[in-house]
Amino acid sequence: MKILNLRDLNHKELEIKKTGEKLSHSSVLSDLVDFSKFFTSHEIIPPGRKASSPHSHSHDEEMFLILEGHPTLHHGEKSYELSPGDFVGLKPQDPFHHHLENKTTEEARVLVIRSKSGNDEVIYKNNTENPIPRIETDRLVLRPFSLSDAKEVQRMAGNIKVAEMTALIPHPYLDGMAESWIATHAERFCKGQAVDWAITLKDTNTLVGCISLGISQNHQRAEVGYWIGEEFWSRGFCSEAATAAIDFAFTRLRLKKITSCHMAINPASGKVMQKAGMEQEGYLKKHFNKNGRWMDMVLYGILNPD
Repeated sequence: MKILNLRDLNHKELEIKKTGEKLSHSSVLSDLVDFSKFFTSHEIIPPGRKASSPHSHSHDEEMFLILEGHPTLHHGEKSYELSPGDFVGLKPQDPFHHHLENKTTEEARVLVIRSKSGNDEVIYKNNTENPIPRIETDRLVLRPFSLSDAKEVQRMAGNIKVAEMTALIPHPYLDGMAESWIATHAERFCKGQAVDWAITLKDTNTLVGCISLGISQNHQRAEVGYWIGEEFWSRGFCSEAATAAIDFAFTRLRLKKITSCHMAINPASGKVMQKAGMEQEGYLKKHFNKNGRWMDMVLYGILNPD
């Protein structure tokens, strides 16, 4: 994501960072902005027109995210051509005249964000080229995957003992599969579809596995899934990562419920879910076909306590 933070940068040369194209405030902005302190609205800027907001000399914190189109930001004597995914923060009582103008032949769509009660606080997180946030626990760091992880992913996920207990990992795990999978993560996150983290040891950055949230925006819930390399089993890493992922889903994504399931032949996965605070909600007989074998599935869930 490109972040144009005019307050923090003191109107000097802007630092540009960008990933993705079309974004939604429910997915990415929840990691940039504390929405309990802000109002949001959408604005469409027709071709050849100026936006009604943001407006000159605002007394409140004002931000906006470009969702579609390529409007121009006029700020003082400077102008910035913006693109989908660009995020701009304007400080309260900004001394410079500023407005958006659509000079193109296509309409632009903007998410406008304004503070409540003149609040001057806003949480900004400067994302790197991968917008997926990092999470730290006592022993672990959940971070975005990089292509340099591909060989280790193939080695660990390609272990038949790991693959046979998961719904989606293929076996054999062929060359190129890990790279193709990792390449989808940033887009899935920007579209609000999923968050995929590499589980790593905090002290050594050693990759030990993966944990993901598959998000259903319409139902405000997500399904948590995970796998751990065989050499790291029985050390509590998975339950530690699952607890952190669930907390992120509730406090940052503001989802209502997290679900998960495991094959009945893998009770160790159920213990992970229980340690993460989930409760068993059901048992489905012969529910899933895993390589020609019909598996019973055990269902778990947890509700957001807020």
